[in-house]
Amino acid sequence: MRAEDIMTREVVTVRPETPVGELARLFSDRGISGAPVVDAEGTLLGVVTETDLMRRIADADDAKPGWLHGLFHDPA
Repeated sequence: MRAEDIMTREVVTVRPETPVGELARLFSDRGISGAPVVDAEGTLLGVVTETDLMRRIADADDAKPGWLHGLFHDPA
């Protein structure tokens, strides 16, 4: 299986000035967990994800590594 087999084809983009509340609503309504951030010309500036939103809400000291981090960094 490859990325192209599981990727979303109808990509929703957001602008850098999109409020966090709107991002959360967008993710929930569309059933997505992230979106590319683009400027007025459509140039990719970055990606914002549910994890980014959760980290913003949580205290930085309390932020736990994600499931994938444990999967790839567990010596077992």
